[in-house]
Amino acid sequence: KSVYHGDMVMAGGDISRSETQVSLAEADAQSYLNAVYLGRDKQIRDVTSRIDHDAPDCQSFQRIHGVLDNQAKAVFQGKVKVERYAQKTDGNQMSRTLILSRQAEANTKPELEIYADDVTCSHGATIGELDDDQLFYLM
Repeated sequence: KSVYHGDMVMAGGDISRSETQVSLAEADAQSYLNAVYLGRDKQIRDVTSRIDHDAPDCQSFQRIHGVLDNQAKAVFQGKVKVERYAQKTDGNQMSRTLILSRQAEANTKPELEIYADDVTCSHGATIGELDDDQLFYLM
């Protein structure tokens, strides 16, 4: 059984880009991709991923989390592709970004491209800020 674990932290530098491509080519293969990015001032963060389910009974999990402040910008583009013969696939993708400044900007594009009919796949994205009540209870 093949298992891929990818953990990434993006924190320094003016521009940071990461591109991950995983092909689950054998039955029962698994992929776990976790990323955290932090952006401030005018930093730019770019996270791109593509997970191809090319065999049956495979699983993939993507968790992308970010925090942006000042005029920082971030982009997440993630794709999960399930071929027609990759039945019993389980593919999950989630992107969450916390915005700390009105000038910060986040764009996210989670994609599912599914050609099989016996799959469990999900994707989601949230981009938001803390409101005053939440900050009050954190203090």
